Amino acid sequence: MPKKKHNAIFQTETEKIYENIYEIDITHNRAASEATKQYFSSLGIPKNTPYDQALQFIAQKQVKEEFQAGYLFTFSPEHILQVYQDGKDTLSYDFMFTNDNGEHYYWMRITVRIFYWDEDKSVSMFVYRQNIDSSKRQEQEMVEKWRKTP
Repeated sequence: MPKKKHNAIFQTETEKIYENIYEIDITHNRAASEATKQYFSSLGIPKNTPYDQALQFIAQKQVKEEFQAGYLFTFSPEHILQVYQDGKDTLSYDFMFTNDNGEHYYWMRITVRIFYWDEDKSVSMFVYRQNIDSSKRQEQEMVEKWRKTP
């Protein structure tokens, strides 16, 4: 199969699982892909804003208040570097997220894959955002039913 066709199929199938995929250069504290830069821009984050500052903005604008501290800690550059130094290359966080200024929230899971980029000798991460609302709500319903069972 030609490489272009393979990449197109891979992209299509990946998009069925993940809402968005972004790339962050942790070492240089910046967005590392055009999609990430466009996402930051769509939120009103000024061009070339460092990642750690963009993270704060995203938390305030899109993450439900009770999840903001965990979100900021989990995806802070310092924590990502510590996780990588500890020999781990993946971490995830489930939280409530909004796209409409807080009118409606839904469950989101962010999974990051941390890697070393040889070209510029940096630690970077791919950020995979996945809408898990239906499965999380179903899980919560089952827990409630279990609690009510004598």
